[in-house]
Amino acid sequence: AYNQQVVGSSPAAPTSLVRESKGPRARRHQTPARGPTASGQLQAAFVEGRPMGWIASGATPPQNAGMATPSSSSRTRFFGILFDMSLQTLWQSDLGVVVGSTVRGDDALALWRSLADGDGYPLIVGDLENVVTQATSSTRLPFDRSKAIAETLDPPSLIAGWRSELDEHVSELAEEGFDIVGEWPANVTRLDGITLTTDIRTGEPLDTVTVAQLPIGAGWTSAAFLSWGGWNACPGPEEHTAIHRYWWDAYGAQPVAVSGDVFEFVVGRPPTSRETAMALAWEQFGYCNDIVDQGVGTVSKLAAALIDSPFWYFWWD
Repeated sequence: AYNQQVVGSSPAAPTSLVRESKGPRARRHQTPARGPTASGQLQAAFVEGRPMGWIASGATPPQNAGMATPSSSSRTRFFGILFDMSLQTLWQSDLGVVVGSTVRGDDALALWRSLADGDGYPLIVGDLENVVTQATSSTRLPFDRSKAIAETLDPPSLIAGWRSELDEHVSELAEEGFDIVGEWPANVTRLDGITLTTDIRTGEPLDTVTVAQLPIGAGWTSAAFLSWGGWNACPGPEEHTAIHRYWWDAYGAQPVAVSGDVFEFVVGRPPTSRETAMALAWEQFGYCNDIVDQGVGTVSKLAAALIDSPFWYFWWD
């Protein structure tokens, strides 16, 4: 259940790049609670009973209110971290209202980390309009049903199926004289952050980024909640959910950011050896062809970039 004071407006959605697809597949398929107020200017925001922070306008919360005091009328402190932000209603889901906070791009990951271990699940959202369109589609399955289907899927079988498709793709490329496996690179470029918080043209942090608070308990279920995928070569929501749980168990990988065609992860236990990284690179290439075919160029380059990397990036045309 949510209770918030809406301040400000939704950010403009960042521009998405359009690329030509060259992959092997054409298509796959509580009660609201109000915090104490001072002169009617202060509200506490709750997610499933958990206080998220104070939304204030020149007010001071009472003693022992259970949340930190904002230091100014336009700033909010989340568990000791101060952000320029405000809560907004983003959309209505089958599990309740989804709220979000608009912050600067360079504050988004810190806010995500401060919320990630609490009730609900935070997710940095780029291209908000597109994400909401998928999440509220009339053809989407209810979250509980989608999650239940995902739990019947066997990730190793999914990976084996993707690898079978890749083998044909690799053979076709070899006939054209291109080695998609490639040599292990001498120089490695790894992701050093979240791409959806930056301007793709300048590399500078975006002025505004939305951090949504999803009413779910585990990050690996976010694709099911958002009904995300199922277009072109992008796996469907249930396949995403199954493989995201598999990678959470294996690598501590958690979804951190999403747009209409991108999923990004923070990784707690990335691979440390070349052998493990190559196995993971083949899994990721099968899951998302475009990160190799239209990205790093070879599986070996992807594997090298995965070693000790705390971030993963996936993009589908």
